[in-house]
Amino acid sequence: MTDNGFDPKEHVGESVTVEGTAWNAAAGAMVRVDGVSRPIYIRGLDSWSKELERKAVKVTGVLQLREAQVPRGDETDAPEHGLPTATFVLDEADWVPAEDVD
Repeated sequence: MTDNGFDPKEHVGESVTVEGTAWNAAAGAMVRVDGVSRPIYIRGLDSWSKELERKAVKVTGVLQLREAQVPRGDETDAPEHGLPTATFVLDEADWVPAEDVD
């Protein structure tokens, strides 16, 4: 269980609404939710607009667990691009600035 009571693992496949901070990462746009250890990515969104980046947002979508995007190599392999672990993503996501929410 996470500090704020939201555990993404318990809501995979469900429509959820999360509030957090919008961040741009190499793997795409993501939301950092207080108390949740891993970011939640927004499927299909490469980056947040300048107006939303690093701001509070409220995002609604279907939560999915996306498998690792590259296989884990051994220590002698050259670095590969992609996400080596499973990540949470929101499909069919809609978002608004958190301050616009009543």
